[in-house]
Amino acid sequence: MKNQQNYEFLLKNNMKSLYKLIFSGIFITLILLNIWVFTKGMHLSSDINNFELKTKELKKENMELEANLYRINSLNNTSKIAEKLLFTQKASPYFLDNLSVALKK
Repeated sequence: MKNQQNYEFLLKNNMKSLYKLIFSGIFITLILLNIWVFTKGMHLSSDINNFELKTKELKKENMELEANLYRINSLNNTSKIAEKLLFTQKASPYFLDNLSVALKK
């Protein structure tokens, strides 16, 4: 009878230590997983900041290129270039005396 009680006591004691070991292992795993997720989040935050800076730089460059394009395509710029290339004579308009040409008759 005493051996049976001793055996049950040891079995209960071993089960308690096994549960503690399993719980400790799960707890440590969750802590390590939390640390890993935190560090990944920090790296992703750094990447997001870099992408935001690059986006701002690209927007600024895009605005500068757009302003440059408008400047190049403006009529004032075109007339200055025409003067530099000695296109000083103005073209006379061509009028259609025969309206059938304009109406495709």
